[in-house]
Amino acid sequence: MKVFKIIIFLILISFSVYAEADVKVNATVIKDETVFTIKSKKQAIVTNEYVAIIHNKYAKRAKQITIFYDDFIDVKDAEVTIHSMDGKRVKKIKLKDFEDYGIGLSNTASDSRLKYYEPTITTYPYIIKVSYELHKSGSLHYPVWKPQQEENMEIKSASFTIEDYSGNGIQYKKHQLSEPTIKHRDGAQIYKWKVTDLSPFEFEYYNNSWEDYTAMLYTAPKNFEMDGIEGDMSTWEDFGKWIAKLNAEKEDISGLDLTDLDNRLKNVD
Repeated sequence: MKVFKIIIFLILISFSVYAEADVKVNATVIKDETVFTIKSKKQAIVTNEYVAIIHNKYAKRAKQITIFYDDFIDVKDAEVTIHSMDGKRVKKIKLKDFEDYGIGLSNTASDSRLKYYEPTITTYPYIIKVSYELHKSGSLHYPVWKPQQEENMEIKSASFTIEDYSGNGIQYKKHQLSEPTIKHRDGAQIYKWKVTDLSPFEFEYYNNSWEDYTAMLYTAPKNFEMDGIEGDMSTWEDFGKWIAKLNAEKEDISGLDLTDLDNRLKNVD
């Protein structure tokens, strides 16, 4: 109960501040912590946990939990808890309760899929707590961190941490962020970015570039492995060599009789 009293106190402060500024706030993120743990070039883990106040029906990203996965990403766990503003638990959702959708033309035949859950609660405001864990095989795709994920969202505290046990190092590009704090612990190099008290914003006409409005962080590996094939992303030339290696292993179709194939396809109902 003490935690929820603190949350309620913070949100009352927010109401008073933004009422004066006449800025609409659809969601207030009290705490958002993401940790990206790089075990090796073959394996990484992403964990995320956040607590937010949903003020009205216009809030989207904070209450619409969308977790993407594919052959290289496994959703190990996910949980959503809904509380009323007095701290009473209203609902608890486990991973098995999420809906599962394919991404693409077919809902069943797609390699890219998503787990999705959105509360049906229509009594506002309420508190939502979300946590999930992803296991990634391969290391080509590192996260993009965007603490403010939509307009009219305010952030009280959010952090993004990289724990690099691989020893390969990372690359990053930041917008409206300070340099990370860097520490060493148990054989890992730890990078941490943190933001506090980010005010809500609204896109101006003809300018929806996120970097102009809020903090963003792009991360990437230097050396990586994907589907058993190693590569180097230090330069575009090195990355191009990896692409060439992928193409070299593809089947040569130069001798395929495309005319015969076209005739056969015409006879298919």
